[in-house]
Amino acid sequence: MPERWHTRLKLCAFAVILLATIAHPARAETSPIPAAVQLLLFGKIWMFDRSVAGNDHLVVAVLYQSSLRASAEAKDQLIAAVRAGGLKIRCTPVALDDAESVSRELQHVNADVFYVTEMRGISIPDVVRISRARHIKTITVVEGYVEAGVAIGLRVRNDKPVIVVNLSAAKAEGSDLTAQLLRLSTIIDEPAGR
Repeated sequence: MPERWHTRLKLCAFAVILLATIAHPARAETSPIPAAVQLLLFGKIWMFDRSVAGNDHLVVAVLYQSSLRASAEAKDQLIAAVRAGGLKIRCTPVALDDAESVSRELQHVNADVFYVTEMRGISIPDVVRISRARHIKTITVVEGYVEAGVAIGLRVRNDKPVIVVNLSAAKAEGSDLTAQLLRLSTIIDEPAGR
């Protein structure tokens, strides 16, 4: 099968998954997009990022705040979904409870991806600065975090998940996103000077 047809088939499968996934939250879910669906979509997104597509195994650092219930629950739900799905992802929970020590805490975390949960009082630009310096991808389902510098997020629009890509952030982290993914995504760019 020619390479272009193979790429088209992957793109079609990805589009079908996106369109078929109705994001009705389960009662215990803290996000409008259930953790299992998030993982499915992020896994498909990574297939269209040439910088990680060949990785057999991904290490995802789940950044959360133990004092914020929604954050801790989002961490637990994501880790449970990874275990239940038998995915080739290893989750490492990283508690960011002290705003003053974010840089120090993240400097030594070995991960391919930072999954950023909702946090209060923690500077997302500080998290992003470290991810870019270390070429660690950032993902989230928290509204507003992509605009704050996280590279890729999921949102719900008309009861369907939508991929949002901060193109400047993705490039700064070393991502090499395919045109097919960008066509399926809402693209935003950071303001100049960030």
